[in-house]
Amino acid sequence: MQEPLLHFIMIGAIIFTIWFCYGKREATEEGRTGISRKITVAETKLKELHQQFIQNEGHSPSHAELTKAADDWVHEEILYREGMRAGLDRNDPIIRQRLAKLMQWYLVGAGAGGEPGDAELRRHFEANEERYRSTNGGLAFEQIFFSTARRGSTAETDARMTLRSFEAGKITGIEVAIGHGDSLGGDKAQEELQRGKPDDLAAKFGMPFISLIQKLPFDRWSGPYETPLGWHVVKHLKPSNPTFDEMRGQIRSEIISARGNATPEAAYSALLKRYDVEIGSLPEVQK
Repeated sequence: MQEPLLHFIMIGAIIFTIWFCYGKREATEEGRTGISRKITVAETKLKELHQQFIQNEGHSPSHAELTKAADDWVHEEILYREGMRAGLDRNDPIIRQRLAKLMQWYLVGAGAGGEPGDAELRRHFEANEERYRSTNGGLAFEQIFFSTARRGSTAETDARMTLRSFEAGKITGIEVAIGHGDSLGGDKAQEELQRGKPDDLAAKFGMPFISLIQKLPFDRWSGPYETPLGWHVVKHLKPSNPTFDEMRGQIRSEIISARGNATPEAAYSALLKRYDVEIGSLPEVQK
């Protein structure tokens, strides 16, 4: 009886040792690379995949289609992490140069300060609250944009179909801005609400378009109306004191724009101060 029991204990000890060493190696590797082996497709990512599907296919995905989109994203994420784990981002000069170019673009846009935090956004809002209130006598409207550069001759038709959906009460402005409208160059959901002085808005859309909106009745979707950018379905809004949440998108754009006024060299200098750089002795150059 003792010999089988001894064998059982020895086998158990071997299994435990293998599990312990493998698990420890995995933990050590993750700690060294900072790359986790846990992948979570959170609700925010699913919403993002949902909206991407609508943009690409023109309709909401079925359960099976959304599941496939999530599986495809996981497939790509695993390959990406394994590439990072293998050091492909460090050893491939093309990838290295690409990342450097992207960072240079980021410095010119968002700047070395990164994405503005909530505290910075609120400070900017409070410092400019009077200016935002002064636009109360200005103009506010919602708009869904359809780009002629992207859609060509179908831009006007797409805009008219969207207006009919609004009139039927089937869809909302934000839903269409994200799922069907085109970007003016930023976040489509934030671009849906436009607020400011007529002259400032005319610099973006053209004064004929702004003058037309000022004559429209309040709180009713109408259009489509053409600008140099494309076609727009719009809703003229009653003036009101803007809240922080309403102005968040504009505040973010103003902060990033102010950072972007700095030269790439100045942004790089700010980054350089965070590093301790050592350059070894240079070889002598024969004259």
